[in-house]
Amino acid sequence: MEFNKAAGVAKNTLYLYVRMFVTMCVSIYTSRIILQSLGVEDYGLYNVVGGVVGLMNFFINALSFSYQRFFCIELTKNSNKEFKQIFGTALTVSVLWSVIIILILETGGYWLINHKIIIPTEKMWQANAIFQFSILSFILGLFQSVYSALIISNERMSFFALLSILEAVIKLSIAFLIGIFTSERLFFYGVLMLGAHLLVFCGYMGYCLKNFSESKVFFCYKREYIKQIFGFCSWTLIGTFSNVLQTQGGSILLNVFFGPIVNAARAISFQIYTAVITLTRGFQTAFSPTMLKTYEQGDHESSFRQIITTSKISIYLTFLLSVPFFVSTDLILNLWLGAENVPKYTVQFIRMIIVIGLLETVSTPVVNVIYASGKIKSFQIVIGCFTLLVLPISYIFFKIGMGPEGLYYVTISFALISILIRVLFLKSCMFFKLYEYIKNIFGQAVLFSLLLFVINFVFPIEWESNIILNILTICVVEILSFSLIYFLFLNKQERNLIKKLIKR
Repeated sequence: MEFNKAAGVAKNTLYLYVRMFVTMCVSIYTSRIILQSLGVEDYGLYNVVGGVVGLMNFFINALSFSYQRFFCIELTKNSNKEFKQIFGTALTVSVLWSVIIILILETGGYWLINHKIIIPTEKMWQANAIFQFSILSFILGLFQSVYSALIISNERMSFFALLSILEAVIKLSIAFLIGIFTSERLFFYGVLMLGAHLLVFCGYMGYCLKNFSESKVFFCYKREYIKQIFGFCSWTLIGTFSNVLQTQGGSILLNVFFGPIVNAARAISFQIYTAVITLTRGFQTAFSPTMLKTYEQGDHESSFRQIITTSKISIYLTFLLSVPFFVSTDLILNLWLGAENVPKYTVQFIRMIIVIGLLETVSTPVVNVIYASGKIKSFQIVIGCFTLLVLPISYIFFKIGMGPEGLYYVTISFALISILIRVLFLKSCMFFKLYEYIKNIFGQAVLFSLLLFVINFVFPIEWESNIILNILTICVVEILSFSLIYFLFLNKQERNLIKKLIKR
């Protein structure tokens, strides 16, 4: 694949990898400190209550990418006046959505927390306080999405990386500060996290006001633009809502059937999932503005080659990052959290959610191009409805006696089918050979998912306490895997791209 701005993309990728690596390390250590400070029950409670607001967090990701799509289009036009109007409209749309979401959360969310979720009576007031703090943090994130989209569209990844690292350090500081409180730690943790979100929002807004003249227009009420952006965001939200509802709704199902301890296991597995997938998403984020602009300029052949190469590298990268968690899951958890703090089902959840993540990474480049085309109405309806089927099917499995792993088996099956559905919609946006995509992407996604499970069964459980043997095994598997990928699965152009990224 050939990019017009390969050097810039390589540099941005490096910034994002530094960001991801540092935030991953800090985040993993922070989770250990928080788990020790709050205890398993409060940790699980914070995640399930925050997860109710998390049902609406899909707005932030959906709006951010929608805004990024419009900002990239304006950057190809070089019209500062129109860009200012688009930016102001994005802020106005964020105001409209924030009002709608607050009404939903303060009614439906309040009812769910106080009448459906299993919460100890003595913890109820803290749960409600955490709920309100989470709503305020969400509103900040909603407006922050406008500014972060502007930064990414302009490919200023250096500041994006720096601020993300600062945010991780702040959250680590909060984890240590919680230890000084002798009681009501859950409440004070919520207060401090709200303060952290406010500080980060100010950082994004301040940078944009200083560096981008279009961000100095705070609101725009031009009806044409509001209708255009609001409509696009609305359809985007359908698909994103289904993904988050699948995740957060799954947490609620686990809570109702198995209690908060299983929620703690799920929360820990998501920490590992986030650490692994975030590194891959960093690579994809660096290429996203280029992909949007390439399609907008009408170069569909290059767009498809970008999809193939970005998807392939995403699969390989996710696989390589996942190997340690399949070879040495128990050892990593014991060193990270302490053997006595690892909830039941954590090991199984981690392995299955990483496989789900590997399958999901191949969809991002496809979705980028579909969004760039603007043909998203039917796409979002079909994908949204299909994804939501995970919840009722999992509910049936739980009802007939299946354990909590059933949710993950259903999700893996649906993730596989979703890849094919998305690529069929891609056919309506550009011409390409379907067989080429299935051979290069779908087939390899299945292959490397199966390889992870093979690794899981190859190494005996007796090795889990031998640190040196585990480290040596991980190194050998990583070297063999990288060599196999580099020489067997990458073509000449893709190997050159890897070399360019390493040199930069």
